[in-house]
Amino acid sequence: MIIKPRIEVVFPKFGYHSKSKVKDNEFGDKQSWLLDSGRSAIYLALQALKLSPGSMVGVMAYNCHSVADMVAAAGLQPVFIDVTKNLRIDIAHLKQKTPQIQALIVSHLFGLENDVREIRKACPSIPIIEDCAHAAGITTCGQSGDMAIYSVGRGKLPSIADGGILVCNNSQYADSIDTIYNILPCYTAFQEMMLMLKSIVYAVAYTPFVYTLFTHRIASRKKRYAKIMQSEYKPRQMSRITRRLLDKAVKSLPQQVHRRGKNSIVAQSIVQRIAPDAHFVSHNSGNHFMDIYLCDNPVKLRLALRKMGVDSATHFGQSVEWNQRYGQVSSECTTSEWLSHHLLAIPTYISWNEVNTSIR
Repeated sequence: MIIKPRIEVVFPKFGYHSKSKVKDNEFGDKQSWLLDSGRSAIYLALQALKLSPGSMVGVMAYNCHSVADMVAAAGLQPVFIDVTKNLRIDIAHLKQKTPQIQALIVSHLFGLENDVREIRKACPSIPIIEDCAHAAGITTCGQSGDMAIYSVGRGKLPSIADGGILVCNNSQYADSIDTIYNILPCYTAFQEMMLMLKSIVYAVAYTPFVYTLFTHRIASRKKRYAKIMQSEYKPRQMSRITRRLLDKAVKSLPQQVHRRGKNSIVAQSIVQRIAPDAHFVSHNSGNHFMDIYLCDNPVKLRLALRKMGVDSATHFGQSVEWNQRYGQVSSECTTSEWLSHHLLAIPTYISWNEVNTSIR
């Protein structure tokens, strides 16, 4: 059965002063801070908690390595919490780990929202940071944690050159965030120029024609290696270029989500034809950031999709290797390990014509 999209998502109203060095802004009725990346937003949120060095922070085991990296960069220790097969945090495993951790980062992976209110019941006394890098536009995300981070970098939703947003839901952390943010450096004129050039290159590389012919071939051959950070992490305030583009990008978000939903329907139809046993992880009210499939042989399915002109990837398939850098023991998070061998993600930002893909 094809899951049709529910286009009911709205990005919170966002305002900022593009002509000044922004200190704080309005994100709905909450304070927010503009940074150079989602990673920097996580780093600033962790710094604002003022935890003792070496304190333990829970993170989801199946995840991008950047989350654990920022925990380590902040002088803290990541503790890995398993996920369920529908990519949400495993509440039972969280309850086992709660006595060890002093904070928790909940990632809404691939636009699949966690129930943060239910999560808070399992750990009522610790601060929660919501990682909404994949969850822009989902009204249930970013509302129940003490803080929430968003990303508007390349490939995110909305996708600009760079950028992250830290939103504070708990006023007790606002002054601490402000103090740290006010001393962060801004982009230099040269860095702004290089960012503009990079944005143009990526814009061309990710047009459907160029992406199909060149970009995905290069990207598919590149293996991602994650290393423990050897130097101090240095966040920055958001670039002036991104600030100028941000308002327009946010306003276009409902149209972007609508297009992704239509692309999702096409992708589901294609997968059903070539791999009817593949399980589609449904978005309840998501933004269709990516479509996720669970199958016995994701590499075989990926090759079949590639022949039809549909891009896909085993996203975060190296998460077990990444986590072992920070002490995760084999078989500690069994579902996350299983997912690393059975998950395939299809990005929905590229439009496919079902007729064309059927004749390749």
